[in-house]
Amino acid sequence: MDFSAVNGLWIPCNGSVSPWNTHLGSEEYEPDARQFADPTSKTRSQVETFAQSYFGDKTKANPYFYGYTPEITVDKNGEASVEKHYSTGRFSHELAKVMPDNKTVFYGDDGSNTGMFMYVADKAKDLSAGTLYAAKFKQTGTKNGGSGDLEWINLGHSTDEEVKNIIDSGIAFSDIFETSDVPKEDFTAIKQYSYGKTEYLKLKPGKEKAAAFLETRRYAAMLGATTEFNKMEGVTLNEKDKKVYMAIADQSKGMEKDLTGKDPADHIQLPKISTGVTYQLDLQGGQKDSEGKVIDSSYVAPAMQGLLIGEDLPKADAYGNTANVDKIASPDNLSYSEAMRTLFIGEDSGAHTNNFVWAYNVDTKKLERILSVPAGAEATGLFAADDRNGFSYIFSNFQHPGDEVASKSITAVNKEELVKAIDEQIGINQTGGIGYISGIPSLTKYNNGKYQKDLEIENKGK
Repeated sequence: MDFSAVNGLWIPCNGSVSPWNTHLGSEEYEPDARQFADPTSKTRSQVETFAQSYFGDKTKANPYFYGYTPEITVDKNGEASVEKHYSTGRFSHELAKVMPDNKTVFYGDDGSNTGMFMYVADKAKDLSAGTLYAAKFKQTGTKNGGSGDLEWINLGHSTDEEVKNIIDSGIAFSDIFETSDVPKEDFTAIKQYSYGKTEYLKLKPGKEKAAAFLETRRYAAMLGATTEFNKMEGVTLNEKDKKVYMAIADQSKGMEKDLTGKDPADHIQLPKISTGVTYQLDLQGGQKDSEGKVIDSSYVAPAMQGLLIGEDLPKADAYGNTANVDKIASPDNLSYSEAMRTLFIGEDSGAHTNNFVWAYNVDTKKLERILSVPAGAEATGLFAADDRNGFSYIFSNFQHPGDEVASKSITAVNKEELVKAIDEQIGINQTGGIGYISGIPSLTKYNNGKYQKDLEIENKGK
């Protein structure tokens, strides 16, 4: 695909299919614009290297080109086009999941000291203009991973065109904020992922929109939103029950209680669970933002609570696992099937030597392993298709097989032979695999076109 019209694609990660049949991608780990200003920084080197490779000119390097939601449309002739939705905010986009109103979108923000964001578009099936919100987490408990109420802070409204015009004006970080190396009057102390340590900022006059959409996580923190989440990964929707599921792959660091007293905020004080937690967010209408204004959406989450948790082991077992293999470790990709009433969860974990894909029935609460990927690989590309010409499929891919296996403590098998086998048969850290579980009858239709529920009613009548 040609991304030159949007200045290239930066670190694409998990994506989704929109209800209007486009691909909503992601640009993960946005380059930090403050660090970019230092010509000796790693960030400057990365963005300039990208610009040199992509444009053939490192002077075109601009960190504000990256960190958004790209939407890809494929026409009837198979031609693809792309646009970046700058109005959805700039952060470490992991996945965008659109709600049934075709307007409300929830996002993952991958990294350490990240935020939870929600976007409400002005028009259905059009993400080019809308209002961006950030959540403030108000802890209510620690049971089953933890729980908290969510207060949504309105960061502002904008359009893709407005934000792009700000970027194209040549704006820099120093045009948006004043900085201080120490606490200072009228400066706000924050800590967020891209900078990684406490910083003291003051917004320059008239730069609210630039801050909200180019420095989304920083601005959210300055307004009181929570930027303590860690490894926020996949998001999926249970439409019938009005629930969103969200994966926290590693519940540690910013999500633990700050015992040093040095962090500028400590909203989240949950137990450390390195193997992560899958959270459930119940959706409601009529919710108000932090200023008491009604949010124009029937799919707002007023709270979140743990649904499935992993179990860390005190020491590695003979296969190198540092987490219980009968529980999920580091949930990442999520997909939900209404026909099966099942939440599918793919792992990206160094805690399980072989990562798994799991199926959790939301009614029976039964959890089953359904697939294992090669040792060291991450389970990716998870998607449950309930009906494709009379059959159902569960898609799951893998990437970087053999990664970190050599450093694991494995005594149950010959580790050298394992590494050699992966290298010869698959390719250590070099390849991925694309596949699916097949042979499953349609879960929504029989081949004669009748819905299963209709046939069941007919059978009962007979």
